[in-house]
Amino acid sequence: MRKRLFAVVLAVVLVSAAGSLLLAANKGAHHQGEVVGVDKDARTITIRIKVEGSDKKEIHVYNVTARTVFLDKDDSPTTFDAIKSGMKVRVKTVHKEKQRQILELEIRPDKK
Repeated sequence: MRKRLFAVVLAVVLVSAAGSLLLAANKGAHHQGEVVGVDKDARTITIRIKVEGSDKKEIHVYNVTARTVFLDKDDSPTTFDAIKSGMKVRVKTVHKEKQRQILELEIRPDKK
């Protein structure tokens, strides 16, 4: 009986740990910046992002995938075609297959 109980508890712990690792791996990173280029043919967006904890800015090229979600200023769904240079955006990204991929891109309201 104790061996069976131990096996069940061990299985629950392992499944919980695996789930936590999967969630952490899919969490992604958030960046804010300005779109400086959009390549519709290559399905990439180039964004000048602010480096956290610094005044520096870096330019990153992100790949758009079939799973990328685009949101407009009102948090309504929009499309890749709506993204233009000069837009302020917030992106959730992940490194996958040696590429920076956009999971979600949110167009930010213009500051007045």
